[in-house]
Amino acid sequence: DAIEDMEDVGERLSALRPVSFRYKPSEGFATVGAGSVPGSEIPGPVLVLDAPADRAYLALLRSDDVPVVARREAGSLTVNLRSVDPRHDEQLALALVAACR
Repeated sequence: DAIEDMEDVGERLSALRPVSFRYKPSEGFATVGAGSVPGSEIPGPVLVLDAPADRAYLALLRSDDVPVVARREAGSLTVNLRSVDPRHDEQLALALVAACR
């Protein structure tokens, strides 16, 4: 199940780096063509971070070490991890921990 997969990813990230924020796996979506096809979405699992979305999002954008694609949604930071290779989990964990300080 996709949500259980995201729980596994969240647990892997937490095991790699202690996280200073809470997260929950959730059903979400990816935007088709980076928004070039308005209204088209692909359903899938996401991690919703309980962190100040504006500040964390800005920190991710400013980081040039690890590109992390995220979006602000309902006051939270939502990260779609479908395209993240598990070999990059530690880099992702570092970027998220730094962004959510």
